[in-house]
Amino acid sequence: MNRFLRLLFGLLLSAACFPCALLRAQSAHWLPLESSATLGTPYRVELIVEGGIPQSDPELPAIPYVEASSAKRESSANPGSASGPSVAYRYTLHPLRAGPHAIPAFPLATDRGMVSVPAFTFWVGEPSFSPSFASSADASLTLFRNEVWQGEPFPVEYRLLAHAGAFLEITGQPEWTPADLLVDRWSRPERVSGEWRGAFFSGLRYSALAIALTPGRLSLPSVSQHVNMETGNIGHGLFSQAIIRPLVLRSAALSLYVKPLPAPPKDGFSQAVGTFDLVSQMSPSDAHVGEPATWTLRIQGMGNWTTPWNLPTPAIPSGLRVIEPTPQQQNDPDSLFCGSLVIERILVAERPGRYVIPPYRFTYFDPLAGTYRTALARSTVLTVTPRSSSAGLPLDGSSSSLPTTQPSELVPKKRLPKAPLSGSARGLAPLENRWLLTEACGGGIALLVLWLILALRHARLADPLQRRRVGLRRLRRIHREILRSRSEEEGQRQLFRWQSAIRDAWLLVPATPELAELRAALERAQVDQSVLRAWMTLWQEAEVHLYAREAPLPADWVERSQEQARRIRIPRQSWKRTFALRHFFPVLTVSSLLLSSSWSIQALDAYRSGRFAESSHLWERILQRSPTDWIARTNYGAALSQEGRWGEALAQWSSAFLLAPRDADVRWNFALAIFHCPGVDARLAALDNGPLWFRWISIGSPAEWQILLAIGLLALFFWALLLLLSRYRCAQVATSLRRALLALGLGAISVAATAVGLYGPMANPRAGLVTGGSLLRSVPTDVEQQSSPVFATTLVVVGKPFLHWVQACLSDSRAGWLRAETIVPLFRPPFALGPPPASAAATGGETALPAASGP
Repeated sequence: MNRFLRLLFGLLLSAACFPCALLRAQSAHWLPLESSATLGTPYRVELIVEGGIPQSDPELPAIPYVEASSAKRESSANPGSASGPSVAYRYTLHPLRAGPHAIPAFPLATDRGMVSVPAFTFWVGEPSFSPSFASSADASLTLFRNEVWQGEPFPVEYRLLAHAGAFLEITGQPEWTPADLLVDRWSRPERVSGEWRGAFFSGLRYSALAIALTPGRLSLPSVSQHVNMETGNIGHGLFSQAIIRPLVLRSAALSLYVKPLPAPPKDGFSQAVGTFDLVSQMSPSDAHVGEPATWTLRIQGMGNWTTPWNLPTPAIPSGLRVIEPTPQQQNDPDSLFCGSLVIERILVAERPGRYVIPPYRFTYFDPLAGTYRTALARSTVLTVTPRSSSAGLPLDGSSSSLPTTQPSELVPKKRLPKAPLSGSARGLAPLENRWLLTEACGGGIALLVLWLILALRHARLADPLQRRRVGLRRLRRIHREILRSRSEEEGQRQLFRWQSAIRDAWLLVPATPELAELRAALERAQVDQSVLRAWMTLWQEAEVHLYAREAPLPADWVERSQEQARRIRIPRQSWKRTFALRHFFPVLTVSSLLLSSSWSIQALDAYRSGRFAESSHLWERILQRSPTDWIARTNYGAALSQEGRWGEALAQWSSAFLLAPRDADVRWNFALAIFHCPGVDARLAALDNGPLWFRWISIGSPAEWQILLAIGLLALFFWALLLLLSRYRCAQVATSLRRALLALGLGAISVAATAVGLYGPMANPRAGLVTGGSLLRSVPTDVEQQSSPVFATTLVVVGKPFLHWVQACLSDSRAGWLRAETIVPLFRPPFALGPPPASAAATGGETALPAASGP
């Protein structure tokens, strides 16, 4: 009985609490107001909250590729329901691309606690385009959004549609050149078709990406496209013929509002706009002292790659030697706004330890979220251990069999280079400035007068109106000859000359022009109709008189021809053609040859005046003409050393040493450069402070040893020739002479061959010296590929050039491509480089990305 009473009491208590639980229950659900979502059309949904009132208007979370408006509160629904009050919020969604989209679930605070808003998924379909049936074809440009951010890549679409059965031939690509937009190339056209109001249409669809360069309201021009289209028919029935005309179809002009980036910008903003990823990698993470490790930063994504960026310089801890290759930017071949940037730092540790690379921050503006974001590359650790005794190979890859060198202790730290040296390697004394100035002025005046005469003559002969000018003058003189004619044959000869003068006056091409050709020439000259008829009448009367039988020339023919000839103005010769650009080439060429001898004197004056940069430029020009002038190379190296460019100075002084190794000043400067450039190629440094068994080759230059080798081979040739003659009893040659030739040949060959072998790559006419750290690449391009570091002051043998690259072979048998600006040839002219290719350049601690060219 007690159990039954307890059960009954529980049931009554539950029944009493159930309405209260219903009153406290809360729920939220989505109600779509549109049957379907279409790209380019707003899509409206409602959020219904039942059982409670939100404390504030709910804001939707970020939806990828969907722009959402703020919540608009509607009137309360079912205010008297048992479940409590109900509130509706309306949202307008603007999808940016077709496909599935989802509103994520999120919590919502109400006056009765928290309620969970479920996720809502909807599908966005392609828009149904329809042509305007006012004509047989229609062109339309579609912007999927009316507002974009400055620098944000946004899609545009162009469609060309035609009625089914209408003839339409496309003869050109879509032409669209908005002034304030940078537009990617149009994609390959896609075939589209459909039905609209009971009629079929088909056509092509083009798509592209664009970015706005300036904020504000933009008026976009229409897209035009050349087509051939059927505009009507001639005739009826089976014998009708279609009329095909070339037309230009144009879309409607649109407007676009470009929003400026939010102000103030975030600290460290790089001017990048888009969606990006940042990846950092260290390879290898463990290395020995002196071994290279590569730290790579990769930025990739879609954004304004065509706009220069300001990237912060990566921080490198002290104790690491840094080689900074050129940043590599790779663009998608189908789009200007998709790409990646690779920033590499080659790190070489000078002592063992644990080096921590600080984090790298890349700040950009995310247009989808409408806010600034910072991508963070976490700190990277490089562990460096001491080098073992077995790993004793030099860093520059030179052979271990070369003599080891120690820094020369005889070189004082503060000694100065021996420069500048006067004269040239051929011993020619420099001229004084006043004689050089007199020679230059006198030669320049003579050249100017001669050039004016020749230019005037050339301009007169090359003038396209010269033929017409001569023809008009002959035409005015020929009438007197016709009047003076005493016989019919002489008169006909003068008429033929009159026709020849007419041909030249109106620039007719055929030798015997016809009446129609004369008419075409007069129409090209745009003469009046009365003048045209007069000349045609004169020509026709002259032809009738010349070729018809017994057809006399009209009595007033000569007077009418004279009157028409006097009305024609003879064009004057243009004096501007005398000063055409092509006429300046001979005088500039000859003047440069006469004035080039003054470069050396000007360079010496500039050096003595402290203008080292100017003197460097002048001596570089001298080396372009005479690369083996060792005095110019000595002076050039001195000017570079004054600017602190010791690597390039070493290259110039090494070249001078290999050209004139016995000169005391050259040896002094060469030793000074070796002292200031640690880590010099072992074979090159051994020429200054190596062992005696190696340094003896410096008593002669590589070219002199090669000449001695050629003399030894020639002596052996004559010895063999005399030996044959004596053996075959063709000539009696003294034995002592043959023995002398044999001894001379063997001695010269052995000594010279040893010296040339010790010089190694320095005896190659294509030898060069790397003056800056670089990467040896397998192909001549900055794209990501296999590469190995090449340190400064490394000897290389230069091969064929390609653009701004040269093929190089190192002494350790490595071969590949190096940047031409990092190599100084020792025996050949310096590389004449044009404008550098579009690549990133470091300026002021910031890395500026290059603007990509248009499609």
